[in-house]
Amino acid sequence: MIFLYPFLACFSLLITIFSMLVLNWIVVLFVDAKGNLPPWLSYFQTFDAPLPTGYLTGVMWLMRNPTYGFDYFVFGIPWDPDEWTVQLFRTNATRDFFIATSKNGGFNFYYLGTLGMYKFGWKAWNCFDSATGKFSGTFGDGSHVPICITFNPFKTKV
Repeated sequence: MIFLYPFLACFSLLITIFSMLVLNWIVVLFVDAKGNLPPWLSYFQTFDAPLPTGYLTGVMWLMRNPTYGFDYFVFGIPWDPDEWTVQLFRTNATRDFFIATSKNGGFNFYYLGTLGMYKFGWKAWNCFDSATGKFSGTFGDGSHVPICITFNPFKTKV
């Protein structure tokens, strides 16, 4: 998996950019009364929440969460907490630093601190309970953890 990550991450970024520039403005026209896209467009929607009503509000929601279904179902990897090991976890008032690896080659690097927020790999961090130091939860329907590629120097912990 670690060797596939650069390619999957590039595909994810390309689909995200195309979605934000073109598709999000169109697919929102297909939202049903419950706020969901039809199955053939569902990869462009979050799996855990419907789109809000209204064209611009729907577009902005998709901009905030572009191609989430792709990242979860297509580029995500199966989630089994017993397969993951935390290699490093440090947290304090100014930063969170987390590195985990899985037996199948998955990995997660997460940093939130004075230098910003950076996430690479697959979102095992979202299933980690920092109070117990163990994986305790699931993400979405529990079957996968999505791929993540986040560079945000503006979101800091302090």
